[in-house]
Amino acid sequence: MKNIFLTLFLLLSSRILFSNDSIAILADEKLALNCKIDLMLKARESISMSYYGINEDEIGLLFVAAACYKAKQGVRVKIIIEKSRSKVTKNLIKIFKEYGIDIRYYNSYHLGKVYKNFSWLHDKLLVVDSSYVVLGGRNLNDKYYPNKEKKTELVDIETLIKGKPGADAQKYIHHLLNSKYANNVEKKKVDSVQYKQLKTIILKNISMFKNRTDKNYDSLLVPVNHAKFINDNYKKWPKSKRIANTILTALQQANKSIIAVSPYLIPPIPFMKALKAARKRGVEITLMSNSAQMSDARIIAAAYMNDRRKYLKHNINVFEYNGEKMLHDKLFLIDDSISIVGSYNFDNISYRMNSENLATIKDLNFGNQLLKHIGERKKDCFEIKKACDKNPYNDKKITRKTKLNRLLLRLFPFIRRFL
Repeated sequence: MKNIFLTLFLLLSSRILFSNDSIAILADEKLALNCKIDLMLKARESISMSYYGINEDEIGLLFVAAACYKAKQGVRVKIIIEKSRSKVTKNLIKIFKEYGIDIRYYNSYHLGKVYKNFSWLHDKLLVVDSSYVVLGGRNLNDKYYPNKEKKTELVDIETLIKGKPGADAQKYIHHLLNSKYANNVEKKKVDSVQYKQLKTIILKNISMFKNRTDKNYDSLLVPVNHAKFINDNYKKWPKSKRIANTILTALQQANKSIIAVSPYLIPPIPFMKALKAARKRGVEITLMSNSAQMSDARIIAAAYMNDRRKYLKHNINVFEYNGEKMLHDKLFLIDDSISIVGSYNFDNISYRMNSENLATIKDLNFGNQLLKHIGERKKDCFEIKKACDKNPYNDKKITRKTKLNRLLLRLFPFIRRFL
């Protein structure tokens, strides 16, 4: 008996001593907000950010202020944002430049370069000192983090990782900044009134940071066996399929179970084939997405509704989320031990066009944590048993609109290839 305990102790010790990567789930939105701001304020060398959405609202300007504050202290700050989705004005661009922040647009519309008009930066990625990386589904605005006046509009999850994935994520952002998709921001005359208002808010936030009490969020981290940052290559168009192949391989190698959670559920053809093959092997499959009532994209909700019969035909478990807010989690859990988390939606847009990133974590303990998180989400779900099942949470108006979109997709099925 003593030998057994000694062996277990040595295994645990070696795991803690020699594991280079550690990780934490940031499901609570307030915890995630404070953790990310704290990481930025403790940066010593660099802060790199790649985001789909940064807005000039309370939360967005909080992150802007943290970036400006550290840039003034000599920390290298680089930011790339999706131009078509971020609400960043010329006034804020001027402030970034004044603080020496390298800010660039992704996907500036270009008549002569068609590829730039069919790709979106969908990242939600923060990297600090090439050591810490936070990735997931939350953009930097009031919809995703709580502010003083209103609650958030979505439930989401982020992952904090410390270790080699941080260095790889840093290289990825550097790659994006130097890709053909990146553009320097244009110089435009600012609105002096709005500029002064923004500057006042940012300076007020910086003053608040000076009096902020430090917290050590490293205490949330637990060692894992293996964590890897995955991204695509954007040196040429179309993008590489490294992310898609990573997910596809995991699905093809599943032995026991597959769980996929996505706000927009339209599996591309290769993924659907992999799910069908997995079911033939006896793998239990669970899919979770928003109900038509909760989704913010009616046409995508309709495509999902059309697919329900197909899922149920192959004995795939289907759960429709009906919480107080829209579900925005993006994750896969394979055989309870292989976790895939990041910005990747289970749809054709992520598969074909978007710039995305994710992390794969091969660790049973972390998998169990993620499974527990999924279990909490299931409490707000309605399980679909038959294709004709009607979700009791969907009102008549939503149901009527969904039916019209479902008919449209049946008449023009090629549309779903672009959803």
